[in-house]
Amino acid sequence: MAENRSGTNASTKALAATKAIPFLTSHQERSARNVYPYSVIPGGVKTVEELKNAIAKDPVASAHYAMFHLAHARVIRLKRAQSMHVSYRLGNQIYWTKRKLKLAKGETVITDGVHTARTRCGNLVSAKIAEPISRKEPTVQEFDTPQLPQDVGVQLGPGPQPDPPVEESSSSSYGDYIPILLGPGGGRGPTPPVSPPVVAVPEPGTLVLLLAGLIALVLLRKS
Repeated sequence: MAENRSGTNASTKALAATKAIPFLTSHQERSARNVYPYSVIPGGVKTVEELKNAIAKDPVASAHYAMFHLAHARVIRLKRAQSMHVSYRLGNQIYWTKRKLKLAKGETVITDGVHTARTRCGNLVSAKIAEPISRKEPTVQEFDTPQLPQDVGVQLGPGPQPDPPVEESSSSSYGDYIPILLGPGGGRGPTPPVSPPVVAVPEPGTLVLLLAGLIALVLLRKS
């Protein structure tokens, strides 16, 4: 499914963001990502190449992105929080939210300049309400609560090279570039500390019995 052009133009104008962000990934990195419920693309996409691969392999995602111009796609970061209608997936059906959901400041999205999607789930966004909608729409908490981290099978290396810088647009919708450099380890968090070994301590009752035995032995020797 695709938004109508007027709706998507309004969507893009409503997104205040920085320029395209080149993502540098390790050749051996394998992403273990949070998977959000109702994702159009489970595990999301970090790069334009990942979006292309997901669309090529998934007919539902391919239909949803039918109007998305991949040749113009780039990853950007939101400069401020936004409230948008969001698409979501139930099985092989795509719906749109009746209410607007909050996209946090600093969240990354992928856009072609007209259509925009969240990178964390591949769900398109719109400033205007779109169809179809469902009476069984999930709650905001359900949308924002990720499942346990799991390997979604996305191989990032040897991977594509970062997208070349995009020239300044005549519109000031996007600010300056903010590069994100992912070093060795793919940005994984610190290793949790190892707990020290547990040393067994005799129970108080055992110590009392031992002491009583020693006293009795001394008394017997003196008698």
